[in-house]
Order: sequence, then C-alpha cells, then structure tokens
Amino acid sequence: MVLPIAATTSILWGLLLYLLKNTELLEAQRNRGDIFTPTSKEESSLEGRISFSTLPRAFASDVELIAASKDGQVVISVGIHNEIIIWRADTQWHIPIDATEALPRAASTSSAAATLTCVNIDDKGDYFGVGTGAGIISVWSMKGNQIRSFPPLALPDPSASVTEIQFVSSLTTPGQIPSPPGRKSSETPLTLLATYENGTATRWSIGDHPTVTHFTPSHIAPVIRTSLLHVLPDDRILVAFCFNDGALNLVEIDEFELALSQGFHIQPGTPLDVVWKVHACQTQLSGRTRLVLATATEAGTVSLWDGHTGECISILEEINGMVNHLRISPVLCDTCHFCGQLPMESLSVAFSVDHVVRVFKLYLNDQFRRCSCSHGQLHHRSSRECLGRRSRSGSNAATSQKCSPIVPRARLTTAFETSSFPVSGHGVHSRRASEKDTGRRSSEQFTLNLAGDDYDPSNGSVTPTNPSPFWRNAIIAQLADITCERGGWDVTTAKFVGIRRKPRQQGKSKGGTTIPMKLAPSSHGLTTATLDRWELWTYDPSVALLRSSILSSLALKPPETPSTTPPTSGECIARLPFTRVAPLLISPSHALAGFGNTVGVFNFAES
Repeated sequence: MVLPIAATTSILWGLLLYLLKNTELLEAQRNRGDIFTPTSKEESSLEGRISFSTLPRAFASDVELIAASKDGQVVISVGIHNEIIIWRADTQWHIPIDATEALPRAASTSSAAATLTCVNIDDKGDYFGVGTGAGIISVWSMKGNQIRSFPPLALPDPSASVTEIQFVSSLTTPGQIPSPPGRKSSETPLTLLATYENGTATRWSIGDHPTVTHFTPSHIAPVIRTSLLHVLPDDRILVAFCFNDGALNLVEIDEFELALSQGFHIQPGTPLDVVWKVHACQTQLSGRTRLVLATATEAGTVSLWDGHTGECISILEEINGMVNHLRISPVLCDTCHFCGQLPMESLSVAFSVDHVVRVFKLYLNDQFRRCSCSHGQLHHRSSRECLGRRSRSGSNAATSQKCSPIVPRARLTTAFETSSFPVSGHGVHSRRASEKDTGRRSSEQFTLNLAGDDYDPSNGSVTPTNPSPFWRNAIIAQLADITCERGGWDVTTAKFVGIRRKPRQQGKSKGGTTIPMKLAPSSHGLTTATLDRWELWTYDPSVALLRSSILSSLALKPPETPSTTPPTSGECIARLPFTRVAPLLISPSHALAGFGNTVGVFNFAES
C-alpha cells in the first residue's frame, strides 16, 4: 500500500519538476525590470550613439545665440558683443557678418536697443536673419560664400524689441501676399514670422519691397506676451497670445491640419497668475488625431489642454516656482518583443524648475488588448498616497471665462502606489541655475477623474459638469526627476536630451599622493578637464530609460586645420572659461551648445 503511493508521488514529482524546468529563468527574462533600466556601463552609456566635436572659435566673447539649418551643415552664432559668425560644414570656413548693418538705428540709442536679440535660419541654410532691441529685423541670403542683404524690416513705430523670428515656407492660403516687384512669378516669396516685446505678431514677405501682415487675437484683453508655438512632431507653427487675465489665444498662420475653432482660447491662468510657458504636440490617440497643449503659469501651475475642445485634461502640478522650460511630445508606440502587443498610447510631458527636470506620462487606457509585460509598466518603490488635481471640461472657446485651474486640491483615486583668470559672462547671467539639488525621486501614478469640474469662486467649491468621453480613462504618471545643473535640455521627436555639470573630481589618490587631472592642449576645442566636468544625458519616456556619458568619452579627435583656412581661425583666439552651458539648440539629428566662446556640436547616430 505504501509502495504504490510512494511510486505515484515520485512520478508526479518528477513530472512536475520536468514541467517547471527553466520556469524561473523564463519568468525572470519576461519580467525583468532592468531590461530597459541601464544596469551596466554599456547599457547606460551614449558612446557609439552620440559624438561630440567643436567648431573653431571665431570671437572672444560668450556665445549668446545659436541657429542652424535643418541638416546642421550651416551654423550661425551671435556673441554678447553682437558678433555674427557663419560656419559652413562643406567648406570648413567661417564667415563674419558686419553687425552694424543690423543696427542702423541703434547707434545713438540705449545699449538694450543696440543688441541682437534673436537669430534664425531657414531649413535649407539659404537665408538667415537677426532681430534687434530696436525692433528692426535684418535678413541676408547666402549663395555659396556670397552674402547679400535685404532692406531692413521695421514697423512704422519700432519701439518694441524683437523677441523671436522664424522663416517658414510660403503660405498657400487665400489672401497670400503677392511676390514683390522684380521677382519672377514662378518664385515664391520668402516669408518670415516675428514677435515683439509689446505683444505684436507679424508675417513679413521679404523682397525688394517688403510687406507686413499683422496677426490679430480674437480674445478682447491686453496682450502681455506673444510667442511662436512649434507643434511637434511636424514643427507646424501657431501664434500664441497670452493675456493679462490669464487667458491664452491660439491663431493659425496657414491652413493647419487640425483647424482651430473660430475664436479659440483657453483659460490656464488667472489675472494674478498669467500664462508663462506654452508648448503643443499633435498625436494619434485611439485612431484620432489630437492637438494637446501644455501650459505653465508664472507661479508654476502646469496643466494639459485639448486643442480641439479647449477642455482641461489635467493639472499636473501647482505652485512649483518659476518654470523655466516646458515640453510635450508624442511617445513612440512600438510592439512588445515578448507578447506582441502594443502598449497604451501616451504622451510625455516635462518641465523644469531651477535645474530639476520632472518627466510625466499621460496614458490613454482604452478597451483594446494592450501589453501587460512588467517591462512596459512603471516600477514603484514607495507606498505613499498620490495627490492630484481634478480636470475640468468647461474651458473651451465659448465657456473658458467661467473657470480657472486655481481651484482647491482634490484627492484622486490611487491606481498604483510608488515608491584667478577671466570667467565667462554666463556665470553672472540672470538665467543662471541654482546649485542646490532639490530633485524629488518619487515615482507617482494616479487615475484622472475627468468628470469635468467648474470652479465657483463664491464658495471655493468644485462643481462637476458633463464627463469627457475621450479623456475619461486617462492616467497620469510621473516617470523621473532628472537633475540638469548649470546646463539645459529640450526634446527631439522621441527623447529628451540635456547637458549638465558633474561635481568636480579632485583626482584619484594612491599611497597618500594625489594624481593631478590631465590637461590636454586644445587649439579650438575644450580641455580634457573641462570635458570631464560636463555630461550629456538622454531620456526615453517610452521605456523610462536614462542614458548619460561625460563629454570626454564622446569627443572626436579634432581634425587638422586645412591649409586653406583663413588666418582668423579659432587657433588664434583663446578659450574663455565658463560656468554654465548656454544656449542649447536641439534637433532630431544634432545639437549645438555654447561652452563660453566655443560652440560644441553633438551628432546623433540614432534619432
């Protein structure tokens, strides 16, 4: 009796062991949290993915403004003392431009008016322009090494500084400005958008006889700020007007694919807390093309809005402090290599206060079968309850005046619980970042209650209105806090890219002696000690992956100076030490950064 039972048990046990063979290994491979989390130096490094080089120095002052063509082959930089230099990658030459042509009326005015305030170049690198503090725009054409200037562009009363300019392809909308005299009919006019410090926004048709058209907002209130809103990923442009009552009005410059409603405006702020930053992206969600806006007020309230209906989708944070940068971008939705399913559709949102970049993700939880593998989900390490804000749906063009995001905080349902030599002028600029690390390391996720709430200022209550069917199942998640000390960041079509300073290393010690850091001589680049102090990082929100490398590991060997290079090459100009990296220009294929009076170039091997 005992023997048959023992034999049967042994057989079943052996069968069970056979069936469970390699189960732990397979489960570990399937549920590994570190599949997309860098654990080794190779996984977390950017070596082989991004290369770094420098352009020959052309002036002795700090680089203040940078612009580049779409392919990065033509680069324009402006120095603090109004130096204008053009670099061409095909000839390896740099060409100086006389800035006095851009400041014809500023010689007898204040120093603020006699300043170049912005620069831009067209996608092909054939035209470039600069704006001045005197309200004048100067444009040049480049045909090889031949530079030709156009008549200056100035409003009848150019009392306001030019804040932003942007070359655009010629418009095809009805009422398009005809070609100026002397231009062939087959040629299209050169178009330039410009915004001014007084809130004016214009469209210039450039030629021998330039003409101007003004953009007019539909909202009736004083305009305090105007900006050109670049919509990712296609980089379409809208004109954003910010008003003193906290409203935001968007105006199209041409036939936008996502046509805005007539008189479209939203109310992200209040008269005491107006809109400070705004960004937008266009994406596919549940088979529909959506335009989503991200706004930040002066006090630091960050919110998301539907670009079609004017509905407030979510309020991410409030009273953060001054938001110095804000970006929203679509997230690539790739098929899972394990289960073959697509993850939930999502958007990434990032903003920075001081030198801490906070990255969030907005999911749309639909009814379709989605990837449920653990590597596609967020990993939470703390167990504290998440707080959030209710969204409201009563903030479209018709009813946006009724409500404001400054409402009492409401608790949301928890979906998941989480765990002595000259120094560069950059060190004294007002844009200098704080050195105190105040980054928060939590990872939070919560479900949005999209019942649509209206704020009643009489009693401070939140009154639910009609629910929003499209955004009802949206989920907001905090992915990461990334420090970006003394540097900057921006977004490409898929990732966030930034540069930051690392703590100074005193050198490795052995036997009580200190090995000094090696200083490599450099004719037009940066020293090894400098390259070791700065780090480039990228963050992919689709897989929550942070990579970083110091610049010395990415730097290419400087090319030998060709004999045809003019005697004004960078080897004749001394390197100027600096305390922060600025400005920073990010594009899908490359990035440009100002290291004092040296321009650094990052080339991306992968987009």
